[in-house]
Amino acid sequence: MTQPVTINIAPSTQPQTIAVQLEPRPTAWTDLALYAPTLPGVVVAVLGLWVAHRFAQIRDRRKEVLELKELAKSSLVEATEACTAAWLDAADDDRPAKLMAAKRKLQTFGITATDLKRKTKQGVATHLRHLFFDCPLAIDIVNDVGRLRNLATNDPFDDLEREPDRDKAEDISALTTEILARIDLLFHQLYD
Repeated sequence: MTQPVTINIAPSTQPQTIAVQLEPRPTAWTDLALYAPTLPGVVVAVLGLWVAHRFAQIRDRRKEVLELKELAKSSLVEATEACTAAWLDAADDDRPAKLMAAKRKLQTFGITATDLKRKTKQGVATHLRHLFFDCPLAIDIVNDVGRLRNLATNDPFDDLEREPDRDKAEDISALTTEILARIDLLFHQLYD
């Protein structure tokens, strides 16, 4: 940027023209004005990365809960099959093993149901959504596990001399169907 300047010096009668050239100061890496044009792009990029990260977290959490839900359903089916087999089994030497297998599978189903409840009850977004919308807080089937356990292991269950009971097996199957439907309903209310 060059601008001519006229300076009159008294002893001389002729005007002298002196050109003053101002050099722009070199930019330093600490100069904030250097980065100002890139600031909106950086903000948009960081915000975009954060949004993508949140969507990935939500997708991963939903996938994990879906896998846990399917595990709970399969353990419920296994427990139901073991319990109905124990009720329909005739008195023989294999009955104690079948009774223990039924109790073990009921316990596994209870542990899986507790894990499912804990996993789906986590998160601030879940609690906020529950406050403002009519939706469940978690996939809570722990009470249903208790109902199934009480029905399946009722008093003559451990008796080695009892007769097979088809009515008890049908009641267990009906309750299992109800629990399976409840698991699916709660999952769809939370994640759809």
